[in-house]
Amino acid sequence: MPACSLKRSHLELVSSLILIFQMFLIFFFTFHTETRILPRSRRNDTNPGPQRHDPSCYLKEKLEKHNMPIIHSIFADPVKNQVVAVGVRFWFERWHEEMFYCEFHGPRGGLFIQLTDPILKDYQRFGATAQYVLVLICPIPKPLIGVQKSMLTLRRTSNTSLAYENITVCQSQPHGGKKRYLSMCTMLKDMDAAVPPWLDYHRHLGIEHVYIYDNSRTSTLNQTVRRYLDSGFLTIIPWAHVHSPGKTYLEVQIAHENDCLWRNRYRTDWMIKIDVDEFLQPMDSSMPSIPDVLRKYTVVMDSIGSLRIQNWFFCRGWNQTRRHHHESVFERNQYRRREPTPVNMGRDKAVVRPTNVHFFKIHGVKLGGDTITLSPLTEIRMVHYRGDNKLHSGFRCSDKRPVKDSSMCRLWAKIKEFSLNVKEPNGIHCT
Repeated sequence: MPACSLKRSHLELVSSLILIFQMFLIFFFTFHTETRILPRSRRNDTNPGPQRHDPSCYLKEKLEKHNMPIIHSIFADPVKNQVVAVGVRFWFERWHEEMFYCEFHGPRGGLFIQLTDPILKDYQRFGATAQYVLVLICPIPKPLIGVQKSMLTLRRTSNTSLAYENITVCQSQPHGGKKRYLSMCTMLKDMDAAVPPWLDYHRHLGIEHVYIYDNSRTSTLNQTVRRYLDSGFLTIIPWAHVHSPGKTYLEVQIAHENDCLWRNRYRTDWMIKIDVDEFLQPMDSSMPSIPDVLRKYTVVMDSIGSLRIQNWFFCRGWNQTRRHHHESVFERNQYRRREPTPVNMGRDKAVVRPTNVHFFKIHGVKLGGDTITLSPLTEIRMVHYRGDNKLHSGFRCSDKRPVKDSSMCRLWAKIKEFSLNVKEPNGIHCT
């Protein structure tokens, strides 16, 4: 055989061995890296235990850079197979006129580039300080659908030198599992003592799951609410963001609200948005739970954005100067103002239909379906214990003669009686 033929055969053999080795490496890394696409049977697995969220799946600090939008959260929606980023913009920023590249870093060094969907403009000015919601949506490339955690770079198309690089993106919810009917979401900071009764009360009235965005940097909340975490009733989301210069603390609150609604968009039918000094009270004895009232509106669920709940301040009696710390918030505040706060006075709260809302801000829908106001006399009212909030400890009912109302105290006594199976739990005193 000629020498040139032997040399060619040798080269072909070496090339074949190299190709086989490369195929082995591809096979190995496909099945042994965290970013692999899971088999369909495993994608639908449910986790029967409490949810422990990976802290790396949330932004420890919001993304902030000159000539880039401020981003508070980013996650992958496994239902619509899209990445969602939530932020809050200044009034003069016109990000709705921009487009962004989503550069997905796939397994084995692959790169998939997608364009963001057209960005909707939040144009409504709510409140004394206008702060506007920003939502960026980018389709997930087909090879990465089902990946639990991946890396992404968000880059401006008009100036490709400006980007947020190597952002960790996790799926917003575990695959599978039963969709909830009613959930609740709030943000708090160093208010641990107020949380257990707030959770117990609303759990008894039909809330299936609660999401707390913890704004404290030195939090002890996990220890305070351990039993709720262990039971799977509560999820705590780290949210120790601070507001930007030129904005107010509401920036962080607005961002958490929209993150909660988008993150759970297909996870729950209804989402209650209230604070921990606020309690929803059904007013019709024939509909004793919150879901009982909501089911009245089943026929319009596909079109409405929210149900508006009117605020009603509860407080201590006019001559009641002593505060008994051993008593519950329900026992300390057995008086109320004569009338509820009128609607659209910055006190309303909402039960939201997440799938029908694009932008939300504290007291109502900015862009989405219609809002229906519930009667505070015959449907649901929001009992507001503002004076028990340490930020408003000097609050008093403005009426010189507030109305005696022990209905919440009696309801709390029934809840404790039900949960503890005793007739007079802990000596609750409703006057």
